[in-house]
Amino acid sequence: MSKYIPFTTEQKERAASVDLEEFLRRRGEKLITSGRDKRLASDHSITIRGCEWFDHATEQGGRAISFVKQFYGLSYPDAMSLLLGDDLGGSYPCGKGEGARACKALRAAAAE
Repeated sequence: MSKYIPFTTEQKERAASVDLEEFLRRRGEKLITSGRDKRLASDHSITIRGCEWFDHATEQGGRAISFVKQFYGLSYPDAMSLLLGDDLGGSYPCGKGEGARACKALRAAAAE
């Protein structure tokens, strides 16, 4: 069972906006180009674009947090911790898409 961690709004947005392509590559996953998207070599029904994913077989999708929960079978706190890195400082880059601008703005503000 996961321990309760009070994540801030900024941490939640950063985790949701992680670039899934880079995240998966760093974790050793093989990706296949499919038009503008990438597909998991291990499961061709899942497409990735920036911080968003969609499973065509189950017709489910979302952003980085829901992907990590679903694909790795993690709880919400564990998925957040994985996406934010060990120090919870955000070790993965922002993805492309709707949440990317907010993610980049949050990181810029944190660096000041």
